[in-house]
Amino acid sequence: MQKRPRISAPATYSITAKTILGLEEVLADEIRHVGGKDVQLLHRGVKFMGDNSTLYACNYLCRTALRFLKPIWEFEAASDTELYNKCLNLPWDSLMELNHTFAIDGVVNHSGITHSMYAALKTKDAIADYFRKKFGRRPSVDTENPDIRFSVHINKNHCTISLDSSGSSLHLRGYKAAVGFAPLSEVLASGLILLSGWDRKKTFLDPMCGSGTLLIEAAMIGNDIPAGFYRKQFGFEKWKDFDTALWREIKEKHKPPEEYQFKEIIGGDLAHHSIRTTRKNIGSAGLQSLI
Repeated sequence: MQKRPRISAPATYSITAKTILGLEEVLADEIRHVGGKDVQLLHRGVKFMGDNSTLYACNYLCRTALRFLKPIWEFEAASDTELYNKCLNLPWDSLMELNHTFAIDGVVNHSGITHSMYAALKTKDAIADYFRKKFGRRPSVDTENPDIRFSVHINKNHCTISLDSSGSSLHLRGYKAAVGFAPLSEVLASGLILLSGWDRKKTFLDPMCGSGTLLIEAAMIGNDIPAGFYRKQFGFEKWKDFDTALWREIKEKHKPPEEYQFKEIIGGDLAHHSIRTTRKNIGSAGLQSLI
């Protein structure tokens, strides 16, 4: 008899956070502050235990995370055929509807399946064939803005299928109206600020501000504006078990102050186009009075 893949417990479960190399400790501290338990450092990531409240809050508050994954199924797959067959037998309709669009990210290390994109393709084929077999038609793929994003991670033939709770990468804060040349990642900008030891009391100065990322991230940190405050949507909002009341409660609890206090933030740049870009982004974020 085929062994059923292990499914995480519904209340408290394992969560994996992805980040930039070197920011693992910073992100771990953020996750602990939000309420994550049993926090473990990974290479470019952090693993911890939490519930839906923790997951929602981490997406909204953590400044140095790229995305948060909720593992759903785990099994062994040493070949593309085995991966396809095992994925074909998973209850995908428990996670998504026929009218949902979906996408899959693949990561493969030390496996009989040697290509990440191929692993994602075989998983996509299995999902499509599962729905076609059960309902007579299949959901559509949308690689740009899917309703549901899955992650397939294979390490030494051990496969983990996860739901991506973030959707688009969390470095896309939602406040940028324009970008300059070689823009700095918002996640990296926040990580650098948090690593710098800035106490939110001294003047914050960026004399080469580019498109203003460091300035805006400093204004958000200095005034307790959540990292996800400007984002229009997170991946978990399309999940079948999405708790609207819980999400509303988290956003209300962490609502920014009505009046911003820290205003000692100064930026400059020799390039006039950078100053124009920075002003556009500051205006988009509504932070003109702070910077």
